[in-house]
Amino acid sequence: MQIESAKGMSTRLIIILLILVLTISCKSKVKDPIPLAAETKKVDYRWFDQKPHKEGLYFTEMERQIYENANPEHLVLKRISAADSTTVVGEADALGYGVSCLTNDVLIVAYYARACHWGCPEKYAPGTSRVVVRRSLDFGNTWSAPYRLDIDLGGLPGEESAIGWGLAFSQIKDTVYLASARGLFYSYDEGRSWKLRQTGLRKPPSGTIETGFGKGKLHIGPRMFYTKKAGLLLFGQPEDIQEGKLFVWNSMDYGKSWQQTIIDTGDVKVTPVEPTAIQFEDNMLFFLSRNGKNGQGSNPSQFIFSITGSGDYDIRFPKISNCRVTGHQDTHDVIYNPITEQFEATVSDRCYDHSDYSRMSLSLWTIAKKDVLLGKNTWEYIGDYFPPMSFGKDAEGTHPGGSVIDLKRKKQYLQVHRGRGHAISSSLYHLERTLYTDSLISVLPKNY
Repeated sequence: MQIESAKGMSTRLIIILLILVLTISCKSKVKDPIPLAAETKKVDYRWFDQKPHKEGLYFTEMERQIYENANPEHLVLKRISAADSTTVVGEADALGYGVSCLTNDVLIVAYYARACHWGCPEKYAPGTSRVVVRRSLDFGNTWSAPYRLDIDLGGLPGEESAIGWGLAFSQIKDTVYLASARGLFYSYDEGRSWKLRQTGLRKPPSGTIETGFGKGKLHIGPRMFYTKKAGLLLFGQPEDIQEGKLFVWNSMDYGKSWQQTIIDTGDVKVTPVEPTAIQFEDNMLFFLSRNGKNGQGSNPSQFIFSITGSGDYDIRFPKISNCRVTGHQDTHDVIYNPITEQFEATVSDRCYDHSDYSRMSLSLWTIAKKDVLLGKNTWEYIGDYFPPMSFGKDAEGTHPGGSVIDLKRKKQYLQVHRGRGHAISSSLYHLERTLYTDSLISVLPKNY
């Protein structure tokens, strides 16, 4: 009897151990749990009090506390260029519309350095540039000196460029391409040196592309894409906005020549201006864009864009999203987050209640990929990177550029420019946040 009891106990022990092993195994297969942070080191934000950043950021106490109190593994703000920094020559005191590219762990940022953004005469003084490039080898902690492609290297004359406004990166293998208002530049060595494509993005007779409206220039969105079926792709609008239309430029020969296709969005109120999109399959993109003309006061528009071949495109589910805009839309950024399987957007919004045009916020929104593919347009509001505040008359405010995600570190790198006035200054900052978006729910305040 004792032997029988011992065997029974042994059997039960084996069964219990098997159950424990299976339980642990199942738990280990839970998709991408939020990692537990080791000992957290606080970021030294004393640079907030340095004059150029104090004037450029123009932080309220609430905004400052968001970043000072955040776990830097979840959210951190870093410097790129300040408007009156010695690393940028005087006169170029409006820095902005930064776009980014990540290649072999090298982060490349391009931005404008101009006398002002709008409403004042352009100054072509030393330092003023349409295309500034900087590199970081440590994920935005330090940056190389500014390299002005259009001045230090030489770009297209302004009147010959087919691009009127905007910057956009793309990458094909180890070659990085940068579309700009001074032509198409490319680099084989992670942005250390650059060349200009002489015919690329140039109006006739020296080039191959123009819109056919006004001065023939296209104002582009913050990303350029590459697909096997259509090559390089750019999206935009001419200065004379064409309602219910999307302008598509593509190149099958790595930017040497381009062709234009104008397609109907399917809704006159869906008029993408500075069209913002993200590629989530080889021949499929998702757009969340600022609207123009008749859709100017609406929320951002959204649709799926599919590619069958060069010049052969289709738009599905053109809709107005619920990403809150109660005053005036401005620039947006959108990514596809493979960890959450969501599209996630950074949306700038002017004036929640229409009473103050200079009152702006920068907010994070998400929507499930499966919902987008079903034609749904209801997004979830996560919170504000920068809560609504008034910047003053004619303010530049706060704007996102074209971000990039780092799947190895599970981060998003977002360039944000921010300033108190269009003719005063705006400085450029690097916002780094975790792709475990649920971690941000308790960090970002909600303001409606």
